[in-house]
Amino acid sequence: MQPPGVTPYHKNNQVAVPLWVTVQTLDFGTLIKMTHYLKPADMTGILSDFNFKPSSRFAFLSALDVIKELRNKCAHGFLIERFSTPEYIKLNRNLVTKLSLDPYHKGGNSVFPSRLKLFDSLKVLGMFVDLRPLGKIFKSLIYQNNKNFSKNSYDLNSRILQDIGAPSYKALKAACVDSVSNRW
Repeated sequence: MQPPGVTPYHKNNQVAVPLWVTVQTLDFGTLIKMTHYLKPADMTGILSDFNFKPSSRFAFLSALDVIKELRNKCAHGFLIERFSTPEYIKLNRNLVTKLSLDPYHKGGNSVFPSRLKLFDSLKVLGMFVDLRPLGKIFKSLIYQNNKNFSKNSYDLNSRILQDIGAPSYKALKAACVDSVSNRW
């Protein structure tokens, strides 16, 4: 028989499967959901693996929720330029302050601003990965548009920056470059 707290293998309940083996079979959304329900002592080890302090638990979980939504939209062919997080994701105030996020409220049942556009979502993603390669892609896009479109008749770059929520190309570039230093 499996020891207490260990999940048995579904085909043979005489085989105990440790959590670290089970985790490898879970999808990203299920892993994030699981982290929301971990005991504080178990969560401390995960937070330290990502260089977060135990006091940053809720900022970490909020960041994971934003990344999950961004990942799902990318995986299912959503037009990423129009990305925004759903109302039901509640943003941690420490996360908003630390990354200078600009959440907004767009109706729904929620009273608190909780929606992020792509620009702010990239700042959140930058807490975990280096976004400098993405910065090169944006640079190429901006320069290509400048080359092929006349600013006098149609400024495509300003429309793209507005759609993703970036105040300027300089701010977008800084978010990609500073992603390495936005660690907790």
